[in-house]
Amino acid sequence: MYFDWDWSAAREEFQRARDLDPDNLGAAAGLAWLNGAMFGRMDEQIAIRKKATKRDPLDASALFALSTELLLAGQNEESLVALRQVLLLNPSAAGVHADMSYALLLLGRPDEALIAAQKEADEIARLAALPVAYWALGRKAESDAALKELEEKYALDQAYSIAEMHAYRGEIDSAFQWLDRAHRQHDGGMINIRVDPLLQNLHRDQRYKAVLVKMKLDGDPPTAPH
Repeated sequence: MYFDWDWSAAREEFQRARDLDPDNLGAAAGLAWLNGAMFGRMDEQIAIRKKATKRDPLDASALFALSTELLLAGQNEESLVALRQVLLLNPSAAGVHADMSYALLLLGRPDEALIAAQKEADEIARLAALPVAYWALGRKAESDAALKELEEKYALDQAYSIAEMHAYRGEIDSAFQWLDRAHRQHDGGMINIRVDPLLQNLHRDQRYKAVLVKMKLDGDPPTAPH
């Protein structure tokens, strides 16, 4: 799913896992993602994630997964609630403050978004959040500097994140150049391309549809049972 982008084979593997263990919520979430969520139909995915958090309220990773799905679904306030719970359980969890920054940014709260991004301890996650937070505040020079550092240090494995930054900043040509690089590198972030809120500025460009076609994500969700 993340590297080969062979949706049919991935679906078969997740289904096999569910056949072997019907209570395996990881396999259920994988199927829900392939059968709808990555096409924008997030309800089942979120329901499964919520079930996982109810099954084990102290599982920080399950809460983090829920927060991510809520963010992709545009439920930003709910995502923030889940992210704050993750921090209570695991204050050093990587990526949590960065995701809080994105949620706050999408809620139109850029000052808080920058504070959250600056708290992120993981360098990659921090550098992938700072450019858009600075940009939203009109601090172009600092946005440029953070994005340049991200590109110089992590071009080999963060091409998708770099594309997100350019897309949000309205630098459409650069965004598509980095998406092409992410595709060639088989960046796992590419599976989010249809639902990623940071890519909204690309949707009206014909090249966006071409990327969806290349990823086989341009049609409707499959009708396969799950």
